[in-house]
Amino acid sequence: MRYEFSLARSPLGDVESKEGILQKMAHLDETYDRIEGCCNACKHYDSTAFGRANYGHCRRYPPIAIERQANDLPRGVWPVVGYDDTCGEYANKQA
Repeated sequence: MRYEFSLARSPLGDVESKEGILQKMAHLDETYDRIEGCCNACKHYDSTAFGRANYGHCRRYPPIAIERQANDLPRGVWPVVGYDDTCGEYANKQA
């Protein structure tokens, strides 16, 4: 993931450089090792849509229906979960 910034003003009124902001955001590109019993080690966890972010969709059940779009087609979404979330439906990816 690439972030584009020029200068930003912090809440304190200080102006930060692009490099300073990128350094503070570097942790957002970290990915974590699988944690047994948590979502990122579950076979239902799909983080494809999120890239290297530590979030994913839980695909244990069909998508949840939401309002229809302008073209009147139904729309659905899967729940977004964090890498270290847990639930009672965990199934090991290696199983």
